Order: sequence, then C-alpha cells, then structure tokens
Amino acid sequence: MDAEMQTQAVAVFLCVAKSPMPIRMSAVAEEIGLAQSSISRNVALLSEWTRHQVKGQGLLEAYEDPMERRRKLVRLTKKGEKFAKSISELL
Repeated sequence: MDAEMQTQAVAVFLCVAKSPMPIRMSAVAEEIGLAQSSISRNVALLSEWTRHQVKGQGLLEAYEDPMERRRKLVRLTKKGEKFAKSISELL
C-alpha cells in the first residue's frame, strides 16, 4: 500500500482489521500499548483525509459512538476490507 507506512500505523490497521465490529480507539490503544494521541494520529493517517487535510490512505473510518458521544469508534472502509483480505490471502 505505502512503502513509507510506519509500523505503528500497520499495528493500528491490523488491530482494527481483526475486530469483527467497530472498535473503540481507547481499546486499540490498550491492545497495542500506545498513547491515545498516537492512535488518533495513526487512524487519521489511515483515513480518507489526515489531520492536515492531506489525502490519506482511505483504509479506516473513525466516527462518534452513538451510545457515548465522547468516544470514537473505528472500522475498516470497503478499501480497508479489500486490503485486509489481500493481506490475509498472502499469509
């Protein structure tokens, strides 16, 4: 996908990809062992648009949890699902 993608971004993508349901950003942070700010930054890099309004990878989508508006949930986009499937087939 991107030869320059950092290991943290790959770890975030894989954590979200293995979750059958949308996952809380805080749960990703706990599972990977990174700060919430690092998770947010990496999710932004993997989303359609980064925090700096630069075109991102389009693999993840973050949105407000309808049950608890202070939380953010993350899920794969259709492009992310295809990418995860191609990784799975390679392994």
